[in-house]
Amino acid sequence: MRAVFDNADDVMTDGQTIRVSVEATAPEEFTVIPLAAIATDQTGRFVYVVNSEDIVEQRRLTLSVQRDGLVAVKEGLKPGERVIVKGQQRVKPGLKVNPQPMPVATDRTKDGAP
Repeated sequence: MRAVFDNADDVMTDGQTIRVSVEATAPEEFTVIPLAAIATDQTGRFVYVVNSEDIVEQRRLTLSVQRDGLVAVKEGLKPGERVIVKGQQRVKPGLKVNPQPMPVATDRTKDGAP
């Protein structure tokens, strides 16, 4: 972001940069999934979801920002739905599967150490 403002007291020098935090009233909330779960075909991006009866369903997605191997989903998924992350090539809609939970990621330090 770039801003221009009056510097009547010469507190800032020409060309100096500052960091500004802009807070909104309420942040947008998105469902976040691993980028590896997303597949693409001629009609767009999608994921395979496992429903409550362990049957595979295909869901078309509208995506938002992507960072650190994760992507925010604007439309197409509800919070808590089970997304297939590995083995997408072996499934198709309507197939009954035996899903295995993915290990929960933990916070990491800047150097990537656990």
